[in-house]
Amino acid sequence: MPAKRIIFPICIFLAGFFLPVQLFAQTQILVNEMYHIRSTSEREWSFYPEIANRDRLIIDFNSETNRSPVTLKLRQNDVKQRWAITLNDQQIGNLHADESDITAYFSIPEQTLRSGVNRLIIQQANTTPDDIQLGNVSLINRPVEEVLNEGRVSLNVSEKDSGNPIPARLTIVNHQKSLQTVGASSGNHIAVRPGVVYTGNGIAEFGLPEGVYTIYANRGMEFSVDSATVTIERGSEIVAALEIERQVFPTGFINSDTHTHTFTHSGHGDASIEERMITIAGEGIDFPIATDHNVHIDYEPVAIEMGLRHYFTPAVGNEVTTGIGHFNIFPTSADVPVPDYQPEDWDELFDNIYNTEGIRVVILNHGRDLHRGFRPLDRENFNPYTGRFRDGFNPRFNAMEVINSGAHQTDMMQLFRDWFAMLNHGLQVSPVAGSDAHDVTRYILGQSRTYIQSETTDPSSIDIQKAAEAVAAGRVSVGMGLYTEILVNGNYGPGDIVPASDSIHVEVTVQGPGWTTLETVELYRNGIKIDEIQIADDGIAGVKWRGSRTLDPLGHNSWITAIARGPGVEELYWPIGRPWQPDTPDWTPYVFGATGAVWLDEDGTGEKRSAHYYAAELVNQSEHTIATLLELLGPYDEAVAIQTAGILFPQVIDIPVSDEINHLIHESAPHVKSGFKKVIHFLTENAD
Repeated sequence: MPAKRIIFPICIFLAGFFLPVQLFAQTQILVNEMYHIRSTSEREWSFYPEIANRDRLIIDFNSETNRSPVTLKLRQNDVKQRWAITLNDQQIGNLHADESDITAYFSIPEQTLRSGVNRLIIQQANTTPDDIQLGNVSLINRPVEEVLNEGRVSLNVSEKDSGNPIPARLTIVNHQKSLQTVGASSGNHIAVRPGVVYTGNGIAEFGLPEGVYTIYANRGMEFSVDSATVTIERGSEIVAALEIERQVFPTGFINSDTHTHTFTHSGHGDASIEERMITIAGEGIDFPIATDHNVHIDYEPVAIEMGLRHYFTPAVGNEVTTGIGHFNIFPTSADVPVPDYQPEDWDELFDNIYNTEGIRVVILNHGRDLHRGFRPLDRENFNPYTGRFRDGFNPRFNAMEVINSGAHQTDMMQLFRDWFAMLNHGLQVSPVAGSDAHDVTRYILGQSRTYIQSETTDPSSIDIQKAAEAVAAGRVSVGMGLYTEILVNGNYGPGDIVPASDSIHVEVTVQGPGWTTLETVELYRNGIKIDEIQIADDGIAGVKWRGSRTLDPLGHNSWITAIARGPGVEELYWPIGRPWQPDTPDWTPYVFGATGAVWLDEDGTGEKRSAHYYAAELVNQSEHTIATLLELLGPYDEAVAIQTAGILFPQVIDIPVSDEINHLIHESAPHVKSGFKKVIHFLTENAD
């Protein structure tokens, strides 16, 4: 938990804050409660009642004509879609498209209010299911700027060990546990959104209305959280200092957000390129990849101009955005022509990508999200058990997002299982994680991140080419609140091939800040869970768990990975966003830390031989005699059985299988039976 301090105000009454007492009292409460509102019959989330209070908010109230701008104040929560605010048929704004709890302020232009009855309407602008909470609405007879600047806060954030100023994210929460809009605008090394201020130099100044607030400071998942409680009075000026410290030390690895956007170059979201530089520094991202849509953007000139380049090394990349999937590619140069993104088949598209100068990493983005009517990992295109893509889709990407913190899956392990299947099918694919952040704070930049093996951990001097090679080689881990390391036989980590030996000794270490919790460490071999350890984490900062296991040889090559999990963070200084395209109204968030794959070379060939390799050998050896094949599979694991079933039954038309084959499968070894049944069940469902 973050340390909390109480800061008392220094009452300095400033010119400009002297207003008649009666004017300060002119606040008209329109609604004094919160409502559950949904414009559709379909419920978005199961924790809401099936029937909403109403489908829009309509408030009729008496007032006088306003001869100068006044303020509409309200509280909103869980807003994802566009909700328009109209007053007397004049639109005055939209609710903030942000799922956090926000206390928001909107300016009502002069002459918008009228003498007599006025009507305020807040309603959804589309029909996508969106459960929201809305209420605590009031009119304040002063301009927004005055309301938000009743008092001022000057805040300094420093690193605890050195005492030096450090970039950070500041989160301001009011007494209702709602993000409090502040009196400040982006610029001068700060990026501002309701309830959040990023500082690029550790210094921030902003205004607040009268009240009691908690201000949090943090810097991504590797740092602690500090907090202070401040009391604002009219005309007061408060000076506060917060300290944060590094608590996670990824030795030999740098961190990267492989999926970052700007409004400046992608045209949607809200983060300008200048604001993006501040958020990169404020979240402690060592190696940000610029991935605006179908453009090559270089962050370096802006980072240098803003004096932030020493905090990170940016790489030029591109989210190649097509009708047949989105692919992040890097590194390249800003002056290199972008690849043609118009092809309608993967072979031509990947030819264009790999013909682009410098490209070494090609990442399949959010593979289970639907864009322009296409979902790469849809059951029509991909078998999640065998890792086989349908004919016509030759997967030549060498990395895939297993976590996208701006577009989570309802089942947060699903993309991990897809990756497992691809590895077993023989695809050399590295796991990566990125935020897909287009905004300053709606989805937190670098909330999920990729850890890349690096000779240097100095964020200002990362070798871009070597980092890209490390990603392509699988020398990576991914983290979202937890960082997991794996070491096999004392020397081998992700991407490595472990020489054959009589014993396989696996060491796993999980780190995390004090504000995340570790509950479970799981060990997978060829995508099959072989161990699960329950952890009692009492808010430990740094190393939360370290343990080892000795594995028995399988007699054939395999790979292993470790995945750590814990409950999702709900606090407003680091909330985990809900799925963008949910499968069901039910969702359980987690924090994660997962390693890349370590390959075990039990047959002594020095190759990363997959389960599919052995399956193909066994099919040939059996001469396609099913009884012989099922018997040959006995010494192998379930992953090889699944791949074998995928070879025998590659298409839906091969289902159903005969009664005789079903009987042979039923009488086979348990792991063989299980593997075949999974593939047959999937293909049978797909046929329906």
